[in-house]
Amino acid sequence: MSLPVFPVTPLDASYQQTAPEEAVGTALDGGGGKYRRDYSGGVVTVRAQWLLKGLEIDVMTAFVYTTLGGGSSPFTLRAAVLSGATDEHTAQIVPGSLRQTRKQGDLQWWSAELEVQPPTRDATFDANLVALYGIYGPSLEPIMKATQVFVNKTLPAKLGWLL
Repeated sequence: MSLPVFPVTPLDASYQQTAPEEAVGTALDGGGGKYRRDYSGGVVTVRAQWLLKGLEIDVMTAFVYTTLGGGSSPFTLRAAVLSGATDEHTAQIVPGSLRQTRKQGDLQWWSAELEVQPPTRDATFDANLVALYGIYGPSLEPIMKATQVFVNKTLPAKLGWLL
């Protein structure tokens, strides 16, 4: 069963997030602590904000209080959190964090803290990305963008593939 999709997209510029907790530790008497990788895939806390008007206000509150059972159920969030691209994330609203923060005429600003499940990382891709950045530095970004355009648009168009 798929999760319901949050009907209103948060403002991209509003995100404040914690780094994923990739390690867990235990303090030890008489020395440094012991640390290990967290394989359980801890959540990332993200503060999101929505700018709503008219029907969007009713849709958002109806979704939270009816579909999500007051915010207690998980949902799918389509947003550009945890990366620069808009992806689907499994999220939950932290209890007590959803609130209207400002009102100006017909406009309302709402914010909430969300616990977002980070996507599974590809260790090979990450290692190659770090190695390539070590070689090319900041000039790697336009190279990667050009490669992405070639692979996802130019090549399929030349081969007659439908996208």
